[in-house]
Amino acid sequence: MKSYQKAPPKPPKLKHTLSDLPRAALEGQALLLTLPLLRRAAKGDGHPVLIVPGFGGGDGSTAMLRRWLSGQNFSGKTWDCGRNIANRRLHNIADALAFRQEKLDKLQGRIEQIYTEHGRKLSLVGWSLGGLYVDHLAQQFPDLIRQAITLGTPHGDPRGTAAWSLMQRAYRGDNADPNLEAGLQAWKNPNSEKPRTVPTTIIYSASDGLVAPAEATLPGSAGANHIKINGSHCGLTINPRVYWLLANRLSQTEGNERPISHLSKPWWL
Repeated sequence: MKSYQKAPPKPPKLKHTLSDLPRAALEGQALLLTLPLLRRAAKGDGHPVLIVPGFGGGDGSTAMLRRWLSGQNFSGKTWDCGRNIANRRLHNIADALAFRQEKLDKLQGRIEQIYTEHGRKLSLVGWSLGGLYVDHLAQQFPDLIRQAITLGTPHGDPRGTAAWSLMQRAYRGDNADPNLEAGLQAWKNPNSEKPRTVPTTIIYSASDGLVAPAEATLPGSAGANHIKINGSHCGLTINPRVYWLLANRLSQTEGNERPISHLSKPWWL
């Protein structure tokens, strides 16, 4: 079991943080160049795929990915929960937990709505903070969720992210939170170290500029399929490698999901 130490974990390497946005721009250009080749990626069976944005993002930040998935015969869905950011000042970790619960409740309603409309299970893809929501709800409602995929999600201690100190200053200044340690334990998904009730894929980057690779995995969770790539954090929804991986994972036959074979990866990736 991963425990929180008094000394916070190390954030990503500074060179990865400083280069994250420029690398994301290059990944976006690579995506445009490889779109014709990406049409050869696996096709879906029309089942709905709900995309959850990262911290601060809205449905616009995942529009390109949804459009491409729909072109591959998946039904890309918006999360319809506004921007993934608190609209009030967060004074402590308890406020952050309350914010997360609000988003979880709204997202649960959206999942139930899509399930009712389509009459079949849906898959969830969560980017960064959105992946925490995805992992939590997928394991809580296996009757509604077919598969869960997280992209660069800080599954571990959030202090192992480059955004931690920035968010502290933005939301509550330099005042110390006496309940921080207990709050960090509560922040952790209670299902994170249990066997997966829903097939789960963890896609993370060894050169992520916002989330340290050590905090982006679920090493104690049986059944979680980890896939390591090299890429930026901000570019995870415009990275051609991620697109190919998502198509490969989402196209699996329900009930017959298997770990990915890297031998099948095309040469141009």
